[in-house]
Amino acid sequence: MTGAEVEAAKGYAAIVLAAGAGRRFGGGKLLAPWRGAPLVQGALGAALATLSDPVVVVTGTDASTVGEACREAARRLGGEGRLRLVHAADHAEGMGASLRTGVAALPSGLRGVYVFLGDMPDIPT
Repeated sequence: MTGAEVEAAKGYAAIVLAAGAGRRFGGGKLLAPWRGAPLVQGALGAALATLSDPVVVVTGTDASTVGEACREAARRLGGEGRLRLVHAADHAEGMGASLRTGVAALPSGLRGVYVFLGDMPDIPT
């Protein structure tokens, strides 16, 4: 990426929604193995590829386990300095509650926000 492209990428944040219980999956969907890593790593990798700062991961169900998987993935992907974990206490209300928590954790003055779903790992970078 050129210096101009990096400069143009400034002012953006990313939110990864990783709060769901995965009930239809039988639970634990975000931690299910996918290409040798937890499923959530796919969405987190796409978010980190945007150069967004911060990359906010919203946890809910299995918050500590999902959070640790995200911290480890961010370390492996070189993005741990941009990662911020927040917990949506009201995550059982649905995706809107998780998105609301993620947006509330963002700094002001952003140019834009990318939103990624934690259970959609194959988003092209």
